[in-house]
Amino acid sequence: MNRTLTGLNGVKVGHATDQEALTGVTAVVFNKLLAVAWRSDGGSAGVYPGTPDSPLRKAIFIAGGSLDGLRAVDGIANRLSKETTAAQLLGEGRERAIGQIRNTIMGAVVWDLGKEWHIEVPNVWRSDMGHMAALSATEAEVINGNVGAGTGASVGKFAYEPVKMKIMAMKGGVGSGAVDLPGGVMVRALTVVNAVGNVIASDGSILAGNRSYRTGQKFRTFESSSEFLTGHSKNNTTISIVGTNVDLGSYSNYQLAAKKAAQGWPMAIRPVGLQIDGDTLFFFSTEEIEYPLTVTGKDMVKRTWPGLVLDIIGNAAANAVRYSIYNAVESADTVVDERAYDGVIPAVKDIKRS
Repeated sequence: MNRTLTGLNGVKVGHATDQEALTGVTAVVFNKLLAVAWRSDGGSAGVYPGTPDSPLRKAIFIAGGSLDGLRAVDGIANRLSKETTAAQLLGEGRERAIGQIRNTIMGAVVWDLGKEWHIEVPNVWRSDMGHMAALSATEAEVINGNVGAGTGASVGKFAYEPVKMKIMAMKGGVGSGAVDLPGGVMVRALTVVNAVGNVIASDGSILAGNRSYRTGQKFRTFESSSEFLTGHSKNNTTISIVGTNVDLGSYSNYQLAAKKAAQGWPMAIRPVGLQIDGDTLFFFSTEEIEYPLTVTGKDMVKRTWPGLVLDIIGNAAANAVRYSIYNAVESADTVVDERAYDGVIPAVKDIKRS
């Protein structure tokens, strides 16, 4: 079974990856317009919201490069316009069609290692990276790790090594998470983990985060670090895209589901939602089934718990987000970077071996 976002019918995911520039774009494309709710926590979100006139969307993207990465929307719109029928193009004109498609796209950006490296070279973030991500979108299982918007992602960025100001972070990336419930209910999550905080395992230990330069100490915690020396205040963001096949009945319920799904972030990242974070979550449904409540469940909805289905899906979504965060750092690969301590930004798999 496909336990990634593309396990949902009519959902495709594609990546455009630039390993040399340490940046990229991830595009999620739907085969029809779907209602998408979203929320941002923290004080530094970079979001392309699409038209405010309707919640219906054809695609969602996550891009590296901070605000420069928002150029990806043009490439995605251009690609999707090529799927528009000739009759539509003749009736509306290509530029008008592209503009209308652009209104059905939304997305968010991360300040990644590529942005840090190429801060004065904005052309690294070309709109055609959006085009390439949309072009490569497929219903195959999502590829995770150092791909797409996760190419230059890192975690645990709240403090430098104090002498040479070396990066002490570890590698983040793209991750997938899934929760399956009885009756064919599916909840899927895709997350780009680029957090200022550490990733915390289910047992409370640090899975990935800010490395310690002190002998005998593997990681530093946010609370114990008096030297808050990251230097930049914008390079931290976790972005999740969450979907289900259950019809929740109204757009306001999708907004509530997005709020509940975001509870997966503090389950796995500490701290999270800071003023220097741009954490953003998108929530959608393919609206294929109604939740298969038992007779008792239906009675509870009528009598005492009208939001039961929303709470079940919201809880599952939070767990799917948590699993996707773990998967992101466990799927990532070490990258060589002269700005980093020991010349590398290490992955979990390599730290475990050491």
